[in-house]
Amino acid sequence: PSTSFLISNTFNDDKLGVLFAITNQQRKLQNNQILTAGWRGGQTISNPTDGVLFENAYIPRNWDQVVDEQDRERTNASLVLQYAPSDDVTITVDGMISKFEVDSSVRDLASWFEPDRVGSATIDAETGTLLTFSQEVGLGAPSGDPASDFVSHTRNSRDVTNKAFGINVDWQVNESLKAKFDVSRSTAENDRAGNDRFNVVGIINSYTFDGTGSIPTVQHDGFENGLLPDPSLARLHYNEIGNQFTDEDEITEVKADFEYVPDKGPVERINFGAYRQEREKSSFQIFGSQCQFCGYGTQAPLDEIDFEAYTASNYFPGLIDTFYSYDGDKMLDYLADQGFPVEPTLQNNRYTINEDITSLYMDFTLGFDLADMPVTVNMGARYSETDIEVAAIQSFISDVIPTSDATLFQNVFGPATNIEQGTSYSNLLPSFNVKLELQDNMILRFAAYDSITRPTMSQLSPATNFNEPRRQNLTASGGNPALKPFQSENWDISYEWYYNDANLFSFAVFSKEVDDFIVTLTGAETYEMSDRSGPDFACTTCTDQTDDELIGSSEVYTVSRPQNGESATVTGFEVGVTHMFENGFGFIANATVVNSDISVGDDTTQTFALEGLGDSQNLVLFYEQDNWQARVAFNNREGFLRLVDNGFNGEPVNVETYGQWDISASYDINENFTIFAEGINITEEELVQTGRFANQIYSVEDNGSRYAFGIRGSF
Repeated sequence: PSTSFLISNTFNDDKLGVLFAITNQQRKLQNNQILTAGWRGGQTISNPTDGVLFENAYIPRNWDQVVDEQDRERTNASLVLQYAPSDDVTITVDGMISKFEVDSSVRDLASWFEPDRVGSATIDAETGTLLTFSQEVGLGAPSGDPASDFVSHTRNSRDVTNKAFGINVDWQVNESLKAKFDVSRSTAENDRAGNDRFNVVGIINSYTFDGTGSIPTVQHDGFENGLLPDPSLARLHYNEIGNQFTDEDEITEVKADFEYVPDKGPVERINFGAYRQEREKSSFQIFGSQCQFCGYGTQAPLDEIDFEAYTASNYFPGLIDTFYSYDGDKMLDYLADQGFPVEPTLQNNRYTINEDITSLYMDFTLGFDLADMPVTVNMGARYSETDIEVAAIQSFISDVIPTSDATLFQNVFGPATNIEQGTSYSNLLPSFNVKLELQDNMILRFAAYDSITRPTMSQLSPATNFNEPRRQNLTASGGNPALKPFQSENWDISYEWYYNDANLFSFAVFSKEVDDFIVTLTGAETYEMSDRSGPDFACTTCTDQTDDELIGSSEVYTVSRPQNGESATVTGFEVGVTHMFENGFGFIANATVVNSDISVGDDTTQTFALEGLGDSQNLVLFYEQDNWQARVAFNNREGFLRLVDNGFNGEPVNVETYGQWDISASYDINENFTIFAEGINITEEELVQTGRFANQIYSVEDNGSRYAFGIRGSF
């Protein structure tokens, strides 16, 4: 159900107004996905029996079949008070609170792939991508035997609270001068630290990957026609508690805007003002232990954790939809009964960022005629100063110790380190806009302006988050307090023809030259490990000298961080038509074509597409007549580069072309009541992402379609 209510009224001879609104939306949803953490290139595909099968090949890191079932509730409430003591002054006070809660229960059937335990395989010789391959038990691979993993976690849960409060004064000082003053305060919090879990139970098992179809499949031995392997084979593997952050964000803003209208002359209007923002973002992590049972050595307590078969509804055709699942909360109870710590603790991985912005601006608007054509010119500039202070507490990796799992280490962290950094910068951003009325129904516009986009507060974080230490890929991610904003020099030209009261044709050409573009890239970072020659080092799980060599005096991690440095060029055009026929039917059609590239450093020959940009088309057919309204919309976005670097191993992530059909209709019963219906993604299109090559499927996401029916009333 989704409900909303709004009421407003005026009092005291319309000098006092009150408005109150509240909405509540509850939703149950299921998100189906199949995905990998990334495709690993340059791999030697082998097994101890047959030796090397292929070299320099791509193999997926893993393949997860995911079912995310969520209960969502969003509640918003707002109150506005407005007082006009005179015709020249209006005072507005408003407040808002929003609560968004997501309870997520995720079940995975997961497969972990290692290149040294491939029994058989086929390969695409052109791209080096494995098309089919098996992971087999009993080959004696150094990485150990494969397992069919059953994952249960709540990482997609959220508990978000937003609050905002503001005061606005609108004052007509005299006939020529108008002033507006704003003071506002807003806060946001996502309170998840320590409230999540991630559990893995597995069965040692063989399975086969097949990527030759439209959707890759993994067939696990013993999973056929709803049948499952013997549950007594299930073994405990991995348990993680509370590996999420609580983020808090606070913003205070003060703004003064003035508008001066001269009595005469070519200057029609002068706008000027000042702006001040003080923002603080903080984040901390509460985390528990990881590897109480790593290595599949302990039989799963089936009854204690409600280990049973689970069948996903409406899952991808041709994929396994029945596998084992269990109650992750009861798993925590079992761990506690076994004497393992289940209360996560505050980690030395937290930060606070303060960002202060002060801006001044002024612009002039002039009006005159050019050969009997009215011309409006607006020109001005904004000057801003930005000061950033970063304070953090961080513990870095000091050791990685082997576990009984042949593929996994256990992280050991060193003492807390205090980090304090800061930066400041200033920008002058001019703008110039011209509007030329060619005819009463034709307008030509030109704009040239400079702009900046500051890095997000999360990108400025100095914290480094170390992932679970896999032998073949030690990875981490973090921010970069030294980031600068990226700056853009922009211009655009547009033509608008209003060839009837409700009809429009428009065409625009645009260009953006961007410096210091921010992109997240992976790089190697070396961390010194503990001294293994001293009396404090005891590797109780080391099986041979190879383990000691693997965890030498330093470890090189692949770390993803945002960086400046690229120069980007974006050019393109937009065309649109809105046409309405006399019988009530009409259509809206538009398209955007965009081209982009980035030059890396001084090497202008090394270019690649800009993240997130791609061509798009939209078509809307509508009917509006008497009491009826109906609408059919098709929104299409062509394939684009989502990530230059996937944050895992430097490989790109692409999004395939996605087109979605939506419908809506309404009928006005009378002046007070309207009934309505809508459908979203009625053809149930799936979102597909790929790696470097089209046959490297990265993820397939199915959110299904959604329909809504309701009634609106106003009095």
